[in-house]
Amino acid sequence: VLTPEEIEAHAEEGVLECPPTLGQFKEQIDTYEKIYDDLTQVAPMRVFDQWFRVDIKPFKQGLLNTVKRWSLLFKQHLIDHVTNSLQELADFIKVANTGLSQEVEEGDYDGLVEVMGHLMAVRDRQATTDEMFEPLKQTIELLKTYDQEMSEEVHTQLQELPEQWTNSKKVA
Repeated sequence: VLTPEEIEAHAEEGVLECPPTLGQFKEQIDTYEKIYDDLTQVAPMRVFDQWFRVDIKPFKQGLLNTVKRWSLLFKQHLIDHVTNSLQELADFIKVANTGLSQEVEEGDYDGLVEVMGHLMAVRDRQATTDEMFEPLKQTIELLKTYDQEMSEEVHTQLQELPEQWTNSKKVA
């Protein structure tokens, strides 16, 4: 949450993007899981003033569904983040390797510019990609604690992509 002073300070250049940390995701998911557990303990009938009995099952069920939906929303975001990050890297490596393996004929200025573009793309992406694998593994471990298993394809990509990325950097 930003104070009015911070909003004014960043009004012209925009607010810096600061995605939530894995710990913040865990905290939110745990909060919703605790609320869900607490709600399951609520009795389905409630008696007020010893004569007015209320059936709260429909309300309780609606509330349980809403709370679980929020919990699943955070988990699904993490699953999508892992899946999309790995797929995006796989696609990038494929395009970069194809572009870097092109033979450049002497005098082929367009071909040279294209290969140099791929070299620059690999260089620009190097720092973030080198650092991405460990956080993705941590995210997968967090999801396992909530009984959310990743597909076999994701585990395969997580095993193969670091080596493919290293090979792409060597080619570049």
